[in-house]
Amino acid sequence: MKTGFLSALLLLVLLPGARIHADVAPGRHDANPAELTHWLRAHPEDSDARFLLARQLGWTGQYDAALAEYEVLLDAAPDNVDYLLGRSQVLVWMGRPQEALPILSRARTLAPGYEELWRLELNARIAASDPDAGRQIVAFADQARTRFPDAEWARYEPPGRARLESGFIYDNLTDGYRSWKELYVGGDYRLSNRLSLFGQARATERFGQSDEELRAGVSLSAGERWLFTFDGSITPQAEVLPEWSLSGRAARTLPRGFGVELGWRHAEYTLSSLDLMTAAGEYWFRRYRAGYTLYAASIDGGPLIYSHRGQIDRFYGDGSRVSLIASNGEEVESIGSGFFVVNEVQTLTLTGQHWLNGRWALTWELGQAWTTLYDKQRLRAGFTRQF
Repeated sequence: MKTGFLSALLLLVLLPGARIHADVAPGRHDANPAELTHWLRAHPEDSDARFLLARQLGWTGQYDAALAEYEVLLDAAPDNVDYLLGRSQVLVWMGRPQEALPILSRARTLAPGYEELWRLELNARIAASDPDAGRQIVAFADQARTRFPDAEWARYEPPGRARLESGFIYDNLTDGYRSWKELYVGGDYRLSNRLSLFGQARATERFGQSDEELRAGVSLSAGERWLFTFDGSITPQAEVLPEWSLSGRAARTLPRGFGVELGWRHAEYTLSSLDLMTAAGEYWFRRYRAGYTLYAASIDGGPLIYSHRGQIDRFYGDGSRVSLIASNGEEVESIGSGFFVVNEVQTLTLTGQHWLNGRWALTWELGQAWTTLYDKQRLRAGFTRQF
């Protein structure tokens, strides 16, 4: 157990100049890096303050400066597993996971029961791997699950793995509107640990009109923090769905569990066009993810129409999840023949995916929507098969 916090309190009581040291005690995440640097010039032996400075620099993206502080710490204490973990985290954030692996392996030898070392090493192995490393990563993940059976571990899918999902959606509309129906089949294929292809075919019936749509896209990760997704769709009949659409998203993970995403979609209908811009943020903590998305839609370049969506996910088991989603605002609804209506809408949805074993999963959704024109109850059910 570190004694820096108690030492800081004693210094605060006994020494007039101990104010800064109290602010940089271990566990404080809001310390000022400038104050830490000033304190360390006069007290270079204060490893607790230097460790906090190294973490702060890493969290704020000052990676080279963080590595320099970790070098000083490790020169004095080369077997300190917290320092080894911190240096490895910075290397992974910099997109240099290969350099972090030998450090993590050494730290894991020193502290084989330190769960965070295993978790970071699994992420680093995934990030640094080539297509031939899939078996080794799966074996390492299995070791981690065996050693820490009560912890949650992400499902790793090595390159070359494919996933296929099929199912149906049934929407019951009130006020005399016909129910909506949809059948779909889709899937994805991992070409490498950074590149995936995906697609979907669906047949829909809305407002008494039928459409068939084909959609295909690609996901590309750049470094350890960026993910880019591009896709397009075509609909031959285009009664209610767009004749074609193009969309793109850019997502970036940030330190300390945060992430952001920006997206854009352009859809061409029979008589009109629709543009949709999105801005989203998320926060991961333990087995949960909380997210918020702002939508801004425009018909034929007209005024923007806004809506909001909040979501919280709870992860359990080996890749399973359950999600609660709520939305509010105005929604652009295609009613067929190229015409739109703008609805005031509020929705509440409970959805999830439950893995029955290593190959099969059940996808489900229950939802309620309240709009200006009608209320809508949704039921979705599907099966996922992993190959």
